[in-house]
Amino acid sequence: MKELIGLKVKIALNTTSGFLTLVGKVINVYDQFILIESTNGPYYVSFQTIKTIQVIGDTHETN
Repeated sequence: MKELIGLKVKIALNTTSGFLTLVGKVINVYDQFILIESTNGPYYVSFQTIKTIQVIGDTHETN
């Protein structure tokens, strides 16, 4: 999971009340949590609540 640090990701969470998605840049990865920075502020997300993680590329990526 350390390879995600610095990348923009979309995280889908397991919820009982519906579908929840967070989008942001991965700041750090800990033993049981991932820290992402989004427009709403930083979020600590438990690995147990994550359904999928998708890396989002920039629209103007360079080779």
